[in-house]
Formats: sequence, C-alpha cells, structure tokens
Amino acid sequence: MRQYRRTPALIILAAIGLLGAGYVLAWDKVERIWKKSPGEQSVEALEKKIAAGDQSAATWLAYAEALKAKDWGRAATAYHQVIKLEPGHKEAKFQYALCLANAERPNELHDYLKELVYGEPKLAMQILDRPEAQKYVSDERFAQLKTEARNQAMD
Repeated sequence: MRQYRRTPALIILAAIGLLGAGYVLAWDKVERIWKKSPGEQSVEALEKKIAAGDQSAATWLAYAEALKAKDWGRAATAYHQVIKLEPGHKEAKFQYALCLANAERPNELHDYLKELVYGEPKLAMQILDRPEAQKYVSDERFAQLKTEARNQAMD
C-alpha cells in the first residue's frame, strides 16, 4: 500500500480555513457599514419620499414593512393607505389586521374584520387563527366573527 504525504493537504485545509475566517470578518464589517447609513428603504428615506409626493401603493407598502419592526400603530396606518390605493391587495389586508392586533386596537380590528368576514371570509379566518389575534378571540364579539367567517367560508 502506498502512503502519501499529508503536508500539502494540511496546507490547503489551513488556507481554506483562513479564507473562510477572512470572509466572515469582512462581511461583519460590511454589514455594520450598511446598517449605519440609511438606505432608500429606511423609514426616514421613505417618509421623505412620501412627503415629496410619491403616494404610490408600492411606496406605502415599503414604508409599512419598514415600520412594522418599530411601531405597529404607524405600520397599520401605512397598510391602510395601501388598501385605499389598491383595495385588492391581500397581503396588505392581512398585515393591516395583524398590525391592529399587535398595536392593541381591538375596536378598529373588530370593525375591519366585520367588513372582511363578508367580503373575504377565508382571509378573515386566516387572521383570526393567527396567534396575534388569539387574545381577542376570547372576547364574545370576536368569537361571533370567527363563527360567521367559518360559515361564510364554507359557501
């Protein structure tokens, strides 16, 4: 049986390990630089864009997505703007309801879900089955909405 020297293999393994470590360290620095400079999708940049007159649904949607991590109430308002501009935007409708639930605005959530139950009952069921909405389902008026949504979804 023939034996080969292990030195070249160890050198290659060490070089690959150093390259990998260098990549990880460099990526960390690049990511820190990106986070320091606000991009065009930051909340501040999108607010300036909206104030300058860009009232498109895409801009409001990007604004809502950026706000969702920081302020549920303002994100709900932004999603509501998207729904006004594009009434058929299902993702905006879904996220609007979740933001209302997370912002603890039960009256607005109830009114919105009441409209949704008769227009899009399956979407209303999806929202009422989410963990964010479970704290409201114990309330009688939300329980009735869930029952009605289930009935409407069967049709």
